[in-house]
Amino acid sequence: MAVFELRLPHPTVVTLIIRNGTALVPDRDTVLRTGDELLLITIPHTREATECRLRAVGRRGKLARWLGEPGAPESEPAKSARTE
Repeated sequence: MAVFELRLPHPTVVTLIIRNGTALVPDRDTVLRTGDELLLITIPHTREATECRLRAVGRRGKLARWLGEPGAPESEPAKSARTE
């Protein structure tokens, strides 16, 4: 999953990814990996929506591994979480 696929509320941005102890500055197409730590910047008005979006990850969806869940099996399509 790429950063842009997070569909974070505007003007929230992912400014830094810590991956295996190394910092990298992502662009919208940077692919996120299990274990990545993200630094997000947002404004007070969108903070709650941003947190809700990140928590809305389905237990069997693409981002489930961030929550320690196994996620959808490869043969089973993952359901996308949608908040709007």
